[in-house]
Amino acid sequence: MSWQSPTGYSDPDNRWVNEPNVYDDNNESYAYHSGVTPPGTWSKFLHMLKSPAIQCSKVRFDAYSAGAGYLIDLDVYKDGAWVDVYQGEFPNHVWVEKTFTQGSVSEARMRFLHPSSYCDFPIWEFDFWQIGGAFLTGVTRDANGNPLGGCAVWLFRTSDKLFIQEQVSDENGNYSFEVDIGVQYFIRAHKDGSPNVFGTTDRNLVGS
Repeated sequence: MSWQSPTGYSDPDNRWVNEPNVYDDNNESYAYHSGVTPPGTWSKFLHMLKSPAIQCSKVRFDAYSAGAGYLIDLDVYKDGAWVDVYQGEFPNHVWVEKTFTQGSVSEARMRFLHPSSYCDFPIWEFDFWQIGGAFLTGVTRDANGNPLGGCAVWLFRTSDKLFIQEQVSDENGNYSFEVDIGVQYFIRAHKDGSPNVFGTTDRNLVGS
């Protein structure tokens, strides 16, 4: 389980500026609403995207607040529908976490309201909380299809052929790698004294 940055943004009304700053892991850079919004009026929504979707049970944000009456309206797109997460006040320029029932989340959206003044609503950061991960599992086998334990098994990321991790299959040939959901990988295996190790593949495997 870990905090995950958005993978992109959507600004349907084209009213936000410097949107990627909201997920650059820098709490000194920020996005803001272009053209100050009149008092008592909601800003336009800024959408934070997460692709592929993840199992998620909370989000967090770091945004400007002017105090009493300054509001955020926060929703997530979960299991195919928009779900209200929170509408209310929050403290200024600190991480604020909001929880909801776990589900498959691919997007969040937020807007802001100042009760008594014009405002451009700075937002420093936003994150999704990913629950669990994905696994790639298999069994190393000999040429006759029997489980072959004690094999070195190597995991590579397909996009750049990057070596990720090595482990040794157990006495029954089982191996299991925890990986990122939706990312493609391939696996190689070897055992000294054995010409071939079966049950692994050069095909692209996707964490799920």
